Amino acid sequence: IECDSVKGSGTDFYRVTKVDTHIHTNRSMVATQLLEFIKRKYHDEKDTVVWRNFRGKQDVTLGETFEMLGLKEDGLTLNALDVRADQDTFMRFDLWVGKYNPFGKPELRDLFLRTGNNDIHGRFLAELIRETTFAQLASNPSLRTELRISVCGSSRKEVDAVANWVVSHGLQVPHNRWMIQIPRVWGEIFAKGEVKSFGQLLDNIFHPMFEATRDPLSHPDLHEFLLDVSGFDTIGDESAIERSLGSMPEPH
Repeated sequence: IECDSVKGSGTDFYRVTKVDTHIHTNRSMVATQLLEFIKRKYHDEKDTVVWRNFRGKQDVTLGETFEMLGLKEDGLTLNALDVRADQDTFMRFDLWVGKYNPFGKPELRDLFLRTGNNDIHGRFLAELIRETTFAQLASNPSLRTELRISVCGSSRKEVDAVANWVVSHGLQVPHNRWMIQIPRVWGEIFAKGEVKSFGQLLDNIFHPMFEATRDPLSHPDLHEFLLDVSGFDTIGDESAIERSLGSMPEPH
């Protein structure tokens, strides 16, 4: 914006619209906000069943989860949380990913920082986003965000599940757009036998979107979600050595 136009607009730089991009949905809050949320849930919802089956036990509550993980309320500190990325994680994708586990427990990542992969259907993450990122958007009319949300392509149901999470939890707000982020984990997905070809992985991601575009009633939540999608992105280990195109097989 030209300085003269700002001077004559009755506003100033601090009221100019600003957009924060490349923000991962499950990392859009600061460590202190995540810690306070976890401690509050531990205190208020200790008796809430969060797992139908956890380590061989049925109907496990949040309190029982912490007990089985060896975590006590007085041990829930910022240092123990250990999710803050520092200079040691720069260009070290493995260390950066490791900071994704609250208190070093993958089970708490699935419970608090995932849209699915838990028996509360991503409710904790949805509440956390509303209380932190979206609350900040509501209080600052000059701020916009573009939250990244991952779709790996392991099945056709995945993109519908993400859309259902957004729509069912009311995560469509005027000042945020969603960016569909595709992690470069093809090798892991193929090794698990979840897909038979790279073409199938792409089909799992995009075919439901084409169906929703042609016939919105076939995927109502996905159709509504796509109205707030701004684009696509990929993420992976940027330090990994790439194979030359000449050594790769022809695409399907």
